Amino acid sequence: TDSVNLYEFTDSGNLYGLTDSGNLYGLTDSGNQYGLTDSGILYELTDSGDLYGLTESINLYDLTDSRNIYELTDSRNLYGLANSGNLYGLTDSWSLYGLTDSVNLDELTDSVNLYELTDSRNLCGMTDSENLCGLTDSVNLYGLTDSENLSVLTDSENLSALTDSGHLSGLTDSRHLSGLTDSRN
Repeated sequence: TDSVNLYEFTDSGNLYGLTDSGNLYGLTDSGNQYGLTDSGILYELTDSGDLYGLTESINLYDLTDSRNIYELTDSRNLYGLANSGNLYGLTDSWSLYGLTDSVNLDELTDSVNLYELTDSRNLCGMTDSENLCGLTDSVNLYGLTDSENLSVLTDSENLSALTDSGHLSGLTDSRHLSGLTDSRN
């Protein structure tokens, strides 16, 4: 219900199943991500700011331009990218999954990760700003309600039914993910 949401939101800057501008999934306004026809779409779009199956900047899936999300090669990609700003299986900054640079998502060690992370600008299961999957905070992605959370957490910077800040799964150090000892992992 907040602006710049990604999953099943109705405000601007949404990503999935929205009807306002800046949506990502099945939208028709600008800044959409999935199955949209205006700019800023994410799925099977041809305009800039798309996310899925696009060829321009800010795409998400099978894109080759900057700010892509899936199998992209430009900066700020999300999935299977090799440049900065990637999301999945990337090695540069702004990656999302299995990355080692900043702004990664899963199995990352730098700040601003996307998956099972507790830093801001996460993508999956977080509650901080600029998240991607079903979050309730501004620009969140995954069904969270607290800031910088990952999966149905209520404390800030938590990841999975945790009560301590910055923890993920039975951890005791701040901003850890799973048996980690470095901050923001």
